[in-house]
Amino acid sequence: MELELECLVDVSGTAEWRRRKAEQYPEDARNIKAATLLDTLAGNLVELEGSSLHRQLIDLWKENDAFGEVVSEELRSVGFYTFPDTVDELLTDIIERLQA
Repeated sequence: MELELECLVDVSGTAEWRRRKAEQYPEDARNIKAATLLDTLAGNLVELEGSSLHRQLIDLWKENDAFGEVVSEELRSVGFYTFPDTVDELLTDIIERLQA
């Protein structure tokens, strides 16, 4: 694979960002809950390394100028507007949005 999945979809980095937001806004419990959900998803991301979802994301990364923006928006929405049960669901949502 050309790029590791975590490089394409930085779930762990977004979890860290949410933890910083939780410190900045301690009255908003959604940030820490989102960080926890993102941590869980990030822990399962390695299982999809080399998968068809990974290959689709690489193809979309190559051809879609808005790739980074879309991925960032989708990751920031986790725990606030979206609540994926699995990392497969998260990646599928990202792929569907990029293909729209």
